[in-house]
Amino acid sequence: KESGTEENTSLEDFDWESLMVKEDDYTPKVRKVVREEINKRGADVAFDMASNPEFLKEGAAVQDFLRPDRIVIGIDSEKAKKTMERLYKPFVLNNHPIYFMNIPSSELTKYTANSMLATKISFMNDIANLCEILGADVNMVRKGIGSDSRIGNKFIYPGAGYGGSCFPKDVQALIHTAAKNKYPLRILQAVEDVNRSQKEVIFNKIMKHFNGNIKGKTIAFWGLSFKPQTDDMREASSLVIIDKLLNEGASVKAYDPAAMDETKRILGDKIEYATDQYEALIDTDALVLITEWPDSV
Repeated sequence: KESGTEENTSLEDFDWESLMVKEDDYTPKVRKVVREEINKRGADVAFDMASNPEFLKEGAAVQDFLRPDRIVIGIDSEKAKKTMERLYKPFVLNNHPIYFMNIPSSELTKYTANSMLATKISFMNDIANLCEILGADVNMVRKGIGSDSRIGNKFIYPGAGYGGSCFPKDVQALIHTAAKNKYPLRILQAVEDVNRSQKEVIFNKIMKHFNGNIKGKTIAFWGLSFKPQTDDMREASSLVIIDKLLNEGASVKAYDPAAMDETKRILGDKIEYATDQYEALIDTDALVLITEWPDSV
């Protein structure tokens, strides 16, 4: 708030202790900044810190909140723990597990979880490319390994690379944090490298099919968002492929049931927008199925 407003001056009128909870990354600097700001306002306010990372999937956030696999809370005092226990009591009546730990551990749990899932995706994409070279069927390989309870069948579907607001950001953040502490995360760097190159695989297939010349060709897209059930275009593989197609002289006609407006905001009139998936096929030379919407697969 602007200094001098009622919100700034009212702190000194209170005689309570507070708990600051952050759902994203917390650093010791946060506590220092908050304390300095309170002191500047002449208030004497005691407070504790807690970190409560979220594990919500886009398109299923409400369900994930009400039925979480686990609740992770980082605390810096017993008082903070008791406060968070009271806060979450109504949400853990069905015995959803709640794990208390120190704040750095809670933050690392969030980054590590997303990075592990990204690792599974990049690994399976790498295997898919090898399968194509060797004449194997990656879907048969996926079923074969997914039946192993130690591996499971989630996040082992090959595709055009992961995107969205979480996986790319968290993988890069973990790599950066490790590098700052002079410890290179070699596996995660490989995950990032594989994902970057995977977003070019479909483009390379199109170029190969048309013998390296797609000038004047029209390519249809079914799906644009980075995954179904969302209009999120952040780090979407479709944007990488479309950009490369346009640079080679091709035209693009696309349909997505949710992400059309967001795509128009990003790409404007660089591509043509169809009113449904079948219109997108009219007078086109190839179809790219980029997002596995139920109506498209």
